[in-house]
Amino acid sequence: VWARSLSATKTPVGTKKMGYLTPNIVEELDVVFISYDEINADANWKRVLSKCPFAQRVHGVKGIFEAHKEAAKIAQTDMFYVVDGDAELLDDFNFLYQPNIWNRDTVHVWKSRNPINDLEYGYGGVKLFPKHIIDNATTWNVDMTTGIGYKLKVMNKVSNITKFNTDP
Repeated sequence: VWARSLSATKTPVGTKKMGYLTPNIVEELDVVFISYDEINADANWKRVLSKCPFAQRVHGVKGIFEAHKEAAKIAQTDMFYVVDGDAELLDDFNFLYQPNIWNRDTVHVWKSRNPINDLEYGYGGVKLFPKHIIDNATTWNVDMTTGIGYKLKVMNKVSNITKFNTDP
């Protein structure tokens, strides 16, 4: 809702047009699991499916940017979750978060736990991307969540353990 211009007068003229806008917000957002050659990817994929049976998988696409572009292609909802291949979801994490209408152009990132030092931060956490941002991206920098140049919201909850320590 917005007003283009307003002015007070004793003798109003003109017309006022009113209407309603109902955004199409789906109940469940798509979830895409991205894996390449992580040793624990299949076990992590099964864990994702146990929490979200309709999740989809992008596997074997070379390059982080390219894999995210492929994820955006298969996602049907206006926003979609991304779970990395080395992410072991925590028992209490779910995919029920639904951003309001003013946060649907924002990248959301949940924290992950580092298995070596138990620190919790965004690296390796579950992400929620607006589909149009990934669709329209032509490049990225060091990190997908911060490198595509849009708004970022860090969620104050740990989503997973990033199991990058699978071999010496």
